[in-house]
Amino acid sequence: MSPLFDLICLSRRERDLLHRIRVILGTKEDRFLVGGIIRDAFLRRRREKIDFDLVSPCSKEDVSLLQSQLGGKIVLLDERLGIYRLVLTPYVYIDVAKLREGGIEEDLRHRDFTVNAVTIRLSDLKIVDPLKGLRDLKIGKLRLCGPDVMLEDALRVLRAFSISAQCGLAWTREVGRAIGKCKGGLEEIAKERVNQELLRLFSSYRCADWVKRMFKSGVFPILVPEMKDMEGIWQGPYHHLDVLEHSFLALQRLEDLLSRIPKITRITHRDFLLSYLNERIGNWPRRALLKWAALFHDIGKPFVKEVREDGRVTFYRHDLVGAKILSSRMQKLKFSRRQVDFVKTLLQLHMRPGDLTREGTTLRAVYRFFRQSEGEDLAVMLLSWADAWATRGRLNPWRNFYSHRKRLIEMINLSVEEKTKADLPRLLSGHDVMKILSIPPGPVVGKALDIVREKQFLGEIQSREEAENWLKKWWRRRRNT
Repeated sequence: MSPLFDLICLSRRERDLLHRIRVILGTKEDRFLVGGIIRDAFLRRRREKIDFDLVSPCSKEDVSLLQSQLGGKIVLLDERLGIYRLVLTPYVYIDVAKLREGGIEEDLRHRDFTVNAVTIRLSDLKIVDPLKGLRDLKIGKLRLCGPDVMLEDALRVLRAFSISAQCGLAWTREVGRAIGKCKGGLEEIAKERVNQELLRLFSSYRCADWVKRMFKSGVFPILVPEMKDMEGIWQGPYHHLDVLEHSFLALQRLEDLLSRIPKITRITHRDFLLSYLNERIGNWPRRALLKWAALFHDIGKPFVKEVREDGRVTFYRHDLVGAKILSSRMQKLKFSRRQVDFVKTLLQLHMRPGDLTREGTTLRAVYRFFRQSEGEDLAVMLLSWADAWATRGRLNPWRNFYSHRKRLIEMINLSVEEKTKADLPRLLSGHDVMKILSIPPGPVVGKALDIVREKQFLGEIQSREEAENWLKKWWRRRRNT
């Protein structure tokens, strides 16, 4: 007799949605819930989104019935296979696929991995697991549902890495062989689908080892060919690794750092910092895109490397060149504009904290960096921390890193203090600036307000009158130059 699915494995919101789906469809015997929602429930793993995968012999009719009761918008995903998506919110959606001929067991054999081929019948919540997916979850194995499943959909090549990183699964030999055989098909996959699987990988808390494995298996160079250029680029005596290996280590160090933030007592307002990292940029957490930036922060180095007559190796402007290269590649991989702009800012500025941690740096220069980073200075500083932690050459002893880290913590605390300072009154509005300077709306108004706030934070102006007087002097100097 098949066991029953324990609803306590789901979150309250997932249980509520499943109950509503069962009320609408559950009296019909051949409707099933399948896929990642069941896998993650058994692993007690919290999900970023609520995405239900249903299988039905009448997918078009059932998705219309669900929409009539739940609302939302229907999107056709695959007309040939009869797959529809009902989008309830950006973070809650239901996919309904047509049940294959031959019944549920035949349908499951065409899925990607056994851990994703565990299903429950909606009518009675009985578990259907003909491919022993629950056993594979228990022993931590990623196993194919069949020998040719990756040929049916090459995106499953990427999914092998993302699922393994998310769930801590080890591959069987057949998975590795199938990836080597099918990876070339990734070039034909819609870039929107590739994008989602990449972000799913980088959203996992520990992806560094799997990212490195993606490169060594030849998968990542298909998606980002510039990675091959990073391999074997020697960086001089301040580094102990080439550009590519340093980038892999920087990603690993960043993951180490992100996991330690709750315990770094010298960082004040740690909850604020963690909340900032979990904020979403285009439906994915900021920390995922920060890790993506860490992997590619030196992507511009191979294109600007110079060896001087005295033997010194330089990479001048690699930050700007790298930002341009990676922005172009991200656009081709269908990252959103906000995501591209975020990563571009990090690459352009990732060298700045190193300059600011040297002795003699003024508070004014630090604050100017805060403004220059357009609100992403915390991410830039965390990237700089990981970058320095991954840099260890004979001319770069550990004491340099310790000094850099100490100053970064001070700057992080200062940034959070500035962002959370509730007792800093607003001295001037945009309308005030336009009236005082007799100027129309435009970027100058925003710049003036930013500089007034900087002066106020530094304690150089404290009243509205002082702000007006300083603004008039600033405007006269600006016009004269």
